[in-house]
Amino acid sequence: MLTITIITAMVIGVGLALFSLISSYSEVSRLKSSEEVTNEILVLRSAISADYVFGGNAYIRNTGKEPVVIFRLIVLNNGTLVWDSGIKKIIELGVGEVDKVTYECPSCRDSDPIVLQVHYIPSKLYDPSNPELINPTSNVVLFRVESFPVERVSLGSEGICPVSSNWIWSDFVDPIEEGIGGELSNLLKIRLSKASVSKDVELQITIKDEYGNLAEGSKTLPSMSNVDETVELQSSNVLKYPVEITLSIKDQGWNIMPEKWYFGREETSYVDLVKILWDSLSYRVIGVFVKAYHDDSGTYKVTVNMYDCYGDLIAYGSSEKEVEAYIWEEYNIALSSNPIITDVYFVEINIVDVSPLVTVTKTITETVTTTTTRTFTSTVTVPLTTQTITSTITSTSTRWTTIATRTLTTTVTRTTTVYSPTTTRTRTVTVTLPTTTRTTTATITSTIGTTVATKTVTSTVTSSSTVATTTQTTTITLGSTTTKTEIKTEIVTVTATTTRGSSTVSSSEHNAFNAITLALVVPVIFSSVLRVFRNGGRKV
Repeated sequence: MLTITIITAMVIGVGLALFSLISSYSEVSRLKSSEEVTNEILVLRSAISADYVFGGNAYIRNTGKEPVVIFRLIVLNNGTLVWDSGIKKIIELGVGEVDKVTYECPSCRDSDPIVLQVHYIPSKLYDPSNPELINPTSNVVLFRVESFPVERVSLGSEGICPVSSNWIWSDFVDPIEEGIGGELSNLLKIRLSKASVSKDVELQITIKDEYGNLAEGSKTLPSMSNVDETVELQSSNVLKYPVEITLSIKDQGWNIMPEKWYFGREETSYVDLVKILWDSLSYRVIGVFVKAYHDDSGTYKVTVNMYDCYGDLIAYGSSEKEVEAYIWEEYNIALSSNPIITDVYFVEINIVDVSPLVTVTKTITETVTTTTTRTFTSTVTVPLTTQTITSTITSTSTRWTTIATRTLTTTVTRTTTVYSPTTTRTRTVTVTLPTTTRTTTATITSTIGTTVATKTVTSTVTSSSTVATTTQTTTITLGSTTTKTEIKTEIVTVTATTTRGSSTVSSSEHNAFNAITLALVVPVIFSSVLRVFRNGGRKV
């Protein structure tokens, strides 16, 4: 019985130990399997793409959902390994980031079928101590490989201008301004996006404004980088739009397109930056992006003209927008044609204000001087003779303002004809009487406070035959500074009418009776007029 008990205990103990061992292994296996699944998910969430691969440069973009590390580059020429970077951390890319990697391709030609292999791994799984980057306890590969064909430059023979063996294409230029007044700083941004071969070159830049002021600078840059480069310029004067920008390569045998850029301006607007849109497969220009600043609201039109190496217009386009003041506006301009990039030597951008014209109405105040003629007729009856005396008084009144005006004088003449059934016979006789002149002056002085006012009235009567002219000049002086002068002139015409029998005869017969009548009447009229003037125009 004891033996059976011992054996049973041993069996149970071994079974428990075996069960415990199996359970532990199962748990480890389960955890390991779960970890492998998690790592595999990280790998599956990782992805990259290449913006372009050419000339020893490749721009890699992280298009996945996990940060990645690129740890190896391999170059294949027609399927044969020609270059290997080795296993090392080359670059790390966050989600959505893009960065440049460089590679080599010994003895490769542009026409060779070249492929770049990029090896990458999720950043969470990257272990610098494990050069193989493969978990030895797992069959799962923790990294991925993407292959990208190297782009071949193929311009064809469609171009008009001769192409050098070494050329550079620049598609972006941005002069940096000081504030928003259109004055340039000493910096310019530029991008060299395509070249016949990747090599460091010295780029030279010259900017000239409309007054002949110059800004110059140079910088050594990669012939093809596809990123914005900033070049510092030197100038003794402040430049202001519009400007002409000239690009050149100091290295012998190199040329750059476009060579010249013109950034125009309007009175309240100027072109800020220009980017040429082009097809990386056909190397043809497809459009232009322009950013402009507007200091005033209105409708503006941006135009683009492209010229080849012979000065001929090969493409053009425009875009029009209504904008508000104090903003930078973007213009996308389609072109009339799509020239090859090596034919674009000069790019001209202008901006014009095409806002509708506004009519402004101005009010002009005028001073009008009006002349009024009043005629008074009085009849004096003497024995056997009826005389009609007509006097004409002309007065002028003027209203004025403080602004420059023009004077408009209007004269209206009205004639009234009266028909009489009486038979009238008219005989005119000239009566010659001597001309007499009489002048009378009256002065009145009064004191108002401390101001002395003086009024001087001068009357001159001139009479001859049938006409008497009276001129009255009134001068009023206040103190020693203010003077007002008023002149009145009265002309009296004497006509004698004689009635004989049943007919009326109007005459100025030269006989003693008429002469006596004129001699008697005219002085009476003059004396009455003088009394009126001497009393300041009041009737006596």
